[in-house]
Amino acid sequence: PYHVGIIVRANSPIKTLADVRGKKMVTGYRASPNITALAAALLATGGLTLDDVEGLDVQTAIEARDQFVSGNVEVGLGGVDSSSMVQLAQEVGEIRYIPLDLSSENMAAAREFLPNARVMIVDPAPGRPGITEPTAVLEYDFLLYTNATTADDVIVKLIDGMIAEREAMVAMNPPFIWFKPELMAAQIGVPFHPAELGLWPTQYPRRSWASLNPTLNGRSALFGGRWAYWRASYPLRGLSIRSGSSIRRSSLISLLRQSLDCRC
Repeated sequence: PYHVGIIVRANSPIKTLADVRGKKMVTGYRASPNITALAAALLATGGLTLDDVEGLDVQTAIEARDQFVSGNVEVGLGGVDSSSMVQLAQEVGEIRYIPLDLSSENMAAAREFLPNARVMIVDPAPGRPGITEPTAVLEYDFLLYTNATTADDVIVKLIDGMIAEREAMVAMNPPFIWFKPELMAAQIGVPFHPAELGLWPTQYPRRSWASLNPTLNGRSALFGGRWAYWRASYPLRGLSIRSGSSIRRSSLISLLRQSLDCRC
């Protein structure tokens, strides 16, 4: 899962989401249209909409950071534990996350934009700027998708590599500290890749997948864990452990780049 919140400068008079009303903030990246939905979900946790702020569209996250550093916008979006937040704090002094509202009504509104959104309480930690006390931020799943015809062995090796080399991924991108193999296979209404990916390690409890629809609709499919999925024309069959599918650390990024079309 990925954790994101609304940030301001530490000395900003903006203390709550209600204070964000009427302020100027980046609400969209032209290179990443999903950011608009993310901004809308974050605002919804405070009972606000995109119409309640002075929204600004930029091309990329780099331009969004520049707008914040220059003071052209007072409010920004920040990924917890991301190296970009460490760099931003170094440039502007200190930053601060605005706590989100925990009410079920506001979270229901947020899920209109991000169906799998949850509230997560994040504690202060070294290298985590902006979090000086337990703070509620938004949690949502970071997903990979691929063509449904991608070879099974590519998917198996990728998933096995992610599980085996979790610490290497954290070293390259700190937000992967939240990566939990047992929580892969998030269901958001998009079918999983039909490869038989085997069982989780025995230390993880088995989960029921009877409610998941493995029907492939079009050429895009999610894959999310070492679980067996078959095309809709076949019943869900017994799961079998696959062996010999480990991947070297040096090959993990290569597989991500060459075999998958990844989006955040």
